[in-house]
Amino acid sequence: MIKVRGIRRLNPYILPREGDKKLMMRKLAIPLLLLLLLVIISGAGVLRAEDADNNKEAEPPYSLEMVTELVLTDNQALERAEINVERAQVDMRRARLEADRLKDMDREDKKLIGSSYEVSVMEEIVPIQKEGEVHVKEAEKDQVEREERLTALEKFFSLQKAREQVGVAQKNNERVKEELERAKKLHEIGMATRIDELAMETALSEAESRVQGAESSLKIARMDLLKAMGMEMGREVEGDLILPREPEIDDVRDLEADIKRALETNPGIIQLQEALDISERIEDKARRFYPPHVFIYREATLDRRDMEIALDQSREELEFALRLSNEGIEGNIQKITALEKARELSQENLSRAGVQFELGMVTSLEVLQALEELREMEFMLSEARCDLLLALEEYQVAAGRTFELEVEEENGDVENDEDEETNNNEG
Repeated sequence: MIKVRGIRRLNPYILPREGDKKLMMRKLAIPLLLLLLLVIISGAGVLRAEDADNNKEAEPPYSLEMVTELVLTDNQALERAEINVERAQVDMRRARLEADRLKDMDREDKKLIGSSYEVSVMEEIVPIQKEGEVHVKEAEKDQVEREERLTALEKFFSLQKAREQVGVAQKNNERVKEELERAKKLHEIGMATRIDELAMETALSEAESRVQGAESSLKIARMDLLKAMGMEMGREVEGDLILPREPEIDDVRDLEADIKRALETNPGIIQLQEALDISERIEDKARRFYPPHVFIYREATLDRRDMEIALDQSREELEFALRLSNEGIEGNIQKITALEKARELSQENLSRAGVQFELGMVTSLEVLQALEELREMEFMLSEARCDLLLALEEYQVAAGRTFELEVEEENGDVENDEDEETNNNEG
C-alpha cells in the first residue's frame, strides 16, 4: 500500500484520491487569494493615479483675472469698506425719516425737541450731510478696491518673476556643470590645471546655492499669493500662470486721452464730485438761513473746502499713477531692448571663452566671468519683462479700461532663450 501511494503521487497519469484533491486545493487557495488581492490593489492604484492625472489636467491655470477675482472675494478690507457704505446709507435714511417726521409736527411739538434753529438744522441740513457722507464712503470703497487690485497684480507678477529667476538659476547651474566637465577633461590631458578644476567646482557650489535661494524665494512668493487669494498657504499653485502678453504699445496707450477719460469716468472721483456738490448745497443753505457766526455756517464752509481738497488730491493721484505707469512701460521697453542685445553678446563671449579655454589661450577665470555676465543679463532681462507686464496692467487699472491681451504660457521666453543659445553655440 505504501508503494502504491507513492506511485499515485508521482505518476501524473494515475488519478489522485479524494483526500489528495482537497489537500491540493487548500494549498493552492492561499496563493490564488494573495494574487487576486494584489491585482485588486494594483488596479485601484492605477485608477487613483488616473483620477489624479485627470484632476490635474482639469485644474485650470491661474490667469490674472482669476487671481484678481479671488483676491477681491471675501476680502476683509473691501468688506469693511462696504460695511461703512451701508452704515452711511442707514444713517442717511434715518436722517431723512427724522426730517419727514419733524415736518409733519406742529410748531408747539417742535419746541419740545429744541430751538427753531436746531429743528431747522435737523430738517434741512442733516439729511443732506448724511447723503454726502454716503458718497464719501463710496469713494473710499473704490479706493480700497483699486488698491486690492494693485495688490493682486503685485503678487501675481512677483510669483512669475520668482519662477523665472528659478529657471535662470537652473540654466546657469547646468552651464557651470558643463564647464566643470570640460575642465576635468582638459585637466586629464594636461590642457588645464587643477586650479582651473577647483575654480569650476567652487562656481558650481555657488550656482547650486543660487538655485536653492531662488527656490526659497519662489516658495515665499507662492505663500504670499495664496494668502492674498484666501487659500491654504501650504498648497501648490496648480497649473501654469497665464501671462498677459504685451500688446502693440502704440495701439493701447494714448496718455493724454487716457488721463482725460479716467478723470471723467473714475468711480471714486465721481463720488467725490457728488459729495462736493452736496457740500456746496449745504453751504448755500447755511449762507441763506444762518448768520456767519453760527457754527453750522462755519462747518459747511469747512466741509466744502475739505471736499475740494479731497477731490483735487484724488485727481492728482490718478494722473500721477497713469504717468508713472507710462514711464515704467517706456523705461522697461528700452531696458528690454538693451538687455536682449547684451545677452546675445554675453552668449557669444561665453562661447568664445570656452573655445579659447580648450585651446589653452585663457584660464577658467575668463570662462567664469563670461558665465556670471550671462547669468546677470538673463536675470535682469527676466525682471524687466515681468516689470513691463506689471506696468501695463497698472496702467490698465489706473485708466479704468481693459486691454484685450493675448496670453502666453509660463517660461515660454525661457525656452526661446534656450533655443537661441543653442543656435549660437552651434554657430
